[in-house]
Amino acid sequence: MISNAIIFSIQPKFAELILNGSKTVELRRVLPKRISIDTFVLLYVSAPVKQISCGFWIDDIVQAPVNELWIQVSEKAGISQNEYDKYFEGSERGFGLFVKDVISLKITRENIISFTPPQSFCYLSMCELQNLSEKEPRLTRLLDV
Repeated sequence: MISNAIIFSIQPKFAELILNGSKTVELRRVLPKRISIDTFVLLYVSAPVKQISCGFWIDDIVQAPVNELWIQVSEKAGISQNEYDKYFEGSERGFGLFVKDVISLKITRENIISFTPPQSFCYLSMCELQNLSEKEPRLTRLLDV
């Protein structure tokens, strides 16, 4: 059941890697304040896809200096060290969100009233989740209503 939810914006190639199971850690430069283990994450996939394509629960969160984090996540992050270094350039610390129980979804931007994709992330209220579940029945069974 979902009790806490957030939407992350993500590039299409990384969403696909999460969906096919080869990326099991989502990397972030900043950790949202209201995120914890068992937070439900929806992924808004940027252009050209422009839809919420999957969701997952956070199994674990690690925070470490960037060079140490790479050692922990290099086999699970779905990126090369060069991409990793570019992403974390200028950051001393990074965060790895371990993914569990991925579900495939298809909620197009046009189907979400007054939805503006987040630059990085945005929190979702239970009311917003219920509205999304009207567009995607797989979410309905996950809601704790």
